[in-house]
Amino acid sequence: MGSAVSGASARGVGGGLALAPTPELLAAVDALPPADDEPDVDVAAEAAASEQFRLRSFLRPYRRPLLIGFSLIVVDTLLTLAGPFLVQQGLNEGVQQHATGALWAASALFLTTTLIDWFVTWAYTRYTGRTAERLLFALRIRIFAHLQRLALDYYDRELSGRIMTRMTTDVDAFAQLLQTGLITALVNVLSFVGVLVVLSFLSWPLTLGVLVLVPPLVIATIWFGRRSARAYAHARETISTVNAEFQESISGVREAQAYVQEDRAVESFRATARRYLDARIKTQVLQAIYFPFILFLATCGDAIVLGLGSVLVHDGTIAAGTVIAFLLYLDQFFAPVQQLSQVFDQWQQAVASMTKINELMLTPVSTP
Repeated sequence: MGSAVSGASARGVGGGLALAPTPELLAAVDALPPADDEPDVDVAAEAAASEQFRLRSFLRPYRRPLLIGFSLIVVDTLLTLAGPFLVQQGLNEGVQQHATGALWAASALFLTTTLIDWFVTWAYTRYTGRTAERLLFALRIRIFAHLQRLALDYYDRELSGRIMTRMTTDVDAFAQLLQTGLITALVNVLSFVGVLVVLSFLSWPLTLGVLVLVPPLVIATIWFGRRSARAYAHARETISTVNAEFQESISGVREAQAYVQEDRAVESFRATARRYLDARIKTQVLQAIYFPFILFLATCGDAIVLGLGSVLVHDGTIAAGTVIAFLLYLDQFFAPVQQLSQVFDQWQQAVASMTKINELMLTPVSTP
């Protein structure tokens, strides 16, 4: 197996591999254990013909592993929310009361929850990652099997580059969402809801002061979601055109050279690539407006808590440790929004890709 992998690596250098096949790299590849893990996917059922393709029905056979992964994510969120509470207890019961034992107890509990959270994070990352790979394996089988069933008239009217985009770019976009984006989104949503509940119980005056920032946050998020959805859909359609033209240009390179049409082919592809660049720039402009605005709201929230909290501490309404814990929770309140906004890029691309994959899977077989 090692020689085969080495040969494949050497041949792949010209295809654009990021790593050159150095002796150290080849030795590391040879030292890897054999890929003998089973995906636990019903290949026959995935390859069977189906009149429709829906994400819900596609995920149904994997409900149990998805539920286990979701449960681990809930545990991780709860452990994360315990951190600022332990800081509050250490400051109020330990530092202000000059109780060394209480401070050490809070520190020991914080260390314990951190270690447990590390193990839980490792567990759900490994478990959900394997489940995501199983889903991608099943999705590729479904797409390839459906392409085999389609009659020749489909391939006569559809560009080969667009077909390749379904199996490569679109599946890769869905893969990024499953492998990293979906986990991050679940963690952030749970953290956002959990922090909001904790803040309301921690200090309702401070919570009311921070709630002033919620309306602009919601309005900005809705605005960004609607505009970016259209922009990403247009970008996904444009990249299909780029791949299709590239495939057709490579297939007809001999004819282009024979009739001295190289410049015309280059200009045509340059114009197509430019349209894709313009589409992607629009998405980046939206991100450049939305992300800094979320950071601005987070800074305003810190200022509100510090200003209002100093007055409440001076009046003896709350303790200083409570204000510090509130600030820590406030960071956990806005951090999920920022991370969700970053994941939104993967989400929009995956949604656009799934729309294209769904259109392919719904293409009827003209010759059963």
